[in-house]
Amino acid sequence: MRFVETAGPRGAARPATGKGSVMNILVLEDNELTLGFIATTLRRAGHRVVTAPNGHAGIRLFDQQGFDLAITDVFMPDGDGLEFLRHVRATGPDTPVLAISGGARSIEPDFLDAAALLGAAATLCKPFEAQDLVRLVAQFQCGAVVGRLLAKSRFVPRLVTS
Repeated sequence: MRFVETAGPRGAARPATGKGSVMNILVLEDNELTLGFIATTLRRAGHRVVTAPNGHAGIRLFDQQGFDLAITDVFMPDGDGLEFLRHVRATGPDTPVLAISGGARSIEPDFLDAAALLGAAATLCKPFEAQDLVRLVAQFQCGAVVGRLLAKSRFVPRLVTS
């Protein structure tokens, strides 16, 4: 499991629609078993989950609803995860994206690395355990809570140099 910090300017944030620790999560995955595993794991952790079988359907759902997090497989028919990721970065840059793939890590280019370069906030190689996914989503929850608190306060973080 790798967590990749993304840098760069951010656009207007989509409002977090969940209360407390509940997140609205969009999951794009073409494999029905993997999609079921991810959706069930996240629902058991208390999140709202919307699913899409490919990138094109995911883009339509993303444009229609606000999500706190998107999880996308890299390789899918009818619009892959990299196409979805480019769309999210262009239209909803504050929505973090977790890219997942079971593709061979030894092939060049490494598509999870490509997803990170395109702006994925984190990547996860399949197969993974339910607790790994829940832990990673919890990191996004913490970031969303801090972001909402900062947005409501007058505190402006500044870099102090000596």
